[in-house]
Amino acid sequence: MRAILSYEQSVEQEVYLQTRLVVGNKALNVSAATIAGLPEKPNEDAFAVASNDNVLFAGVFDGVTSLKPIPALGNETGAHFASHFLKDRFATTQSYATPEEMVIALNSELLEASTALGGKLSDTHSLPATLATIITLSRDNDSFAFAHAGDCFGIVFFEDGHSQVFTDDKNAKFDNKMFVLIGKIAREKGITPRQAREDERVKTALIEMFIDRNNNPDGHGSGLVNGDPNLAKYIQAGSIPLRGVAAILLGTDGLLPQGWSLGKEEDRQKIRAMISSGGFKEMFSVKHTSEDSDPDWQHIRYKHSDDATGLLIALANS
Repeated sequence: MRAILSYEQSVEQEVYLQTRLVVGNKALNVSAATIAGLPEKPNEDAFAVASNDNVLFAGVFDGVTSLKPIPALGNETGAHFASHFLKDRFATTQSYATPEEMVIALNSELLEASTALGGKLSDTHSLPATLATIITLSRDNDSFAFAHAGDCFGIVFFEDGHSQVFTDDKNAKFDNKMFVLIGKIAREKGITPRQAREDERVKTALIEMFIDRNNNPDGHGSGLVNGDPNLAKYIQAGSIPLRGVAAILLGTDGLLPQGWSLGKEEDRQKIRAMISSGGFKEMFSVKHTSEDSDPDWQHIRYKHSDDATGLLIALANS
């Protein structure tokens, strides 16, 4: 495979790339972008695109905060290491038959790299981790396949004007529980949700949530790529026919402006229209405006501005 739309770490705080290519008999316009939530913070999101002429591979990755420090990484966070490890290995990993097999292979490679850094599978909280959504589009199939773990997302837009979210979000129930707690503390103390986020009860609950959620072997948690074989319990995999498809969008959860919902057709169409008219730069601008217009975090969240990544594959003539 060869990498497409590759970029270096030195420019990763804000990246906009696009290309047109042909995979088999399918002409594709591919655009991708990523931006750090804050200019002074590392961008723990990443994206990757690769092709072997017969198949297009594309993925987005959202690094997950480590519960334990990883001394061997120095100033680099485990979240940054993991998401960028998958980005860098994406085009060199063998072309496995399915995206699910590719995720599992990358998970194993990440474990090997993490073990070399001193991480231990017996203590998964010492392992760098990332969320991931990967798709493949093949010349030989009239469908695209996907594999997904976490709260990144995939949307397919159809020529008739409707759209569909094809990924699940197993993180949602855990996040919603945290947001309810933050709101409760804010009301009890008469403070803003942003201030309530710093309450010790929230910090303790976050640790408990990570333990309950991340690749929980009982199957009732949510998956993330960190080398743990229990990831296999949580990978959502499937395929969608390409007939009538206009475009496919992959994104990390930080891409959505505050108050927008993936569950609303109207908001999904606004996303497509915005990217089509002004590119991801306009999408990021609207996202940041929505955050800055809500300084007290009435739209409850974990941080003021999250990293954001989007990758749009538009079929020619769509």
